[in-house]
Amino acid sequence: MYTQSYDPNLLYQGDVLKNIPFVLLPNSDLSVSTLDRQFELDNLTKDFFGVKPKVVPSEFYSTTGMIISQNCDIDNRNFILCAPIFPISLRYPQNNQHVIQLKKQRVNYEMYLESNPEFNESFVDLQLISAVKQTIIKKENRIAVLSVYGKSVLQQHLRDFLGRVETKDYI
Repeated sequence: MYTQSYDPNLLYQGDVLKNIPFVLLPNSDLSVSTLDRQFELDNLTKDFFGVKPKVVPSEFYSTTGMIISQNCDIDNRNFILCAPIFPISLRYPQNNQHVIQLKKQRVNYEMYLESNPEFNESFVDLQLISAVKQTIIKKENRIAVLSVYGKSVLQQHLRDFLGRVETKDYI
């Protein structure tokens, strides 16, 4: 699932990095988009699409995460899409039906990650994809790089989770 063969000067889709900041919103019916801070401050009182923006207190947490953006977008965009990674043991009881399906890569919104020297068995939570300012993502925080096979698994999850035709019989 992982490789040691990569250019250390580049970031790649599927890179696992430590210290990625994610926003944790309070229970709310608000939708939030990440805007350039100056743009946000300059336009805070404007009415966008008939909805006046609201300031909502939120918290940041920094954790291990995976780059979800395509390789060609990583250096050419102001924001990089990232998803947090959580140890399986913190979220699910061992060997329950969900974990069995997760380890078979059959849960479309969670990608199973085998343990490696840097972390135990984990999963990428694609439900929590966030836009992170490109300048915050540091190459020196990389702890794993997906192999060609690993990237293929990630792309299948993204296809199935974000681009599937809606069906009732899919997890």
